[in-house]
Amino acid sequence: MENRDQVNDSPSRAAALESEHLSRVVGEKVLVNEISVQVQVGEVLAVVGPSGSGKTSFLRLLNRLDEPTGGIVRFNGRDYRELAPPELRRRIGMVMQAAFLFPGTVADNVAYGPRQRGQTLAAEQVAMLLQRVGLPGYQQRDVSNLSGGEAQRVSIARTLANDPEILLLDEPTSALDEDSARKGRGPRAGYHSRAPDDLRDRHPQRRPGPTRCASRNGPESRQACRHWSHE
Repeated sequence: MENRDQVNDSPSRAAALESEHLSRVVGEKVLVNEISVQVQVGEVLAVVGPSGSGKTSFLRLLNRLDEPTGGIVRFNGRDYRELAPPELRRRIGMVMQAAFLFPGTVADNVAYGPRQRGQTLAAEQVAMLLQRVGLPGYQQRDVSNLSGGEAQRVSIARTLANDPEILLLDEPTSALDEDSARKGRGPRAGYHSRAPDDLRDRHPQRRPGPTRCASRNGPESRQACRHWSHE
């Protein structure tokens, strides 16, 4: 994955998430090559490219699941290495292409993140999250009985339960049929925005909800989002 263009719409405002010459090299293989990009509060950035081009590798660096071999990532203007990894990953949530759920019920999985911090997610909150991802009434279902698409939706709800400021989406609807994936985009646009009122007023076209970086194999994201294209 290579840098094509510097994205910088609001230089006077610290970006919600920013990478500067971000790189990862493993052995002789260059996975991410000096990517510099800024994403503002309330903005959607789509990373578009063919399979194997480094989209997932880039998102993993933003979430610090992998360590960069060069460059820096800033979260709200601060080097993200200053935050403990669990705190960083709560605030920069990531939904993987493949859903990794813990044994137990759907409700157990959705409430997992808050429970790790000593917090209790109310049953009403669990129900609301599942409703928004199209799984009403699934609270007591065992995750072993879910389809691939249902598991992906639970994974999205589990990430949203942490109330992330940044949401990284690595093709999270890949296991859904076209109609379900299209329906899944609606609820995500309905979450409360973290953007200040003055920013929303200046940018009414930006969707409410956490700032999102999404990867997708194909050109369709270009129609609705700014994108970071690569070969």
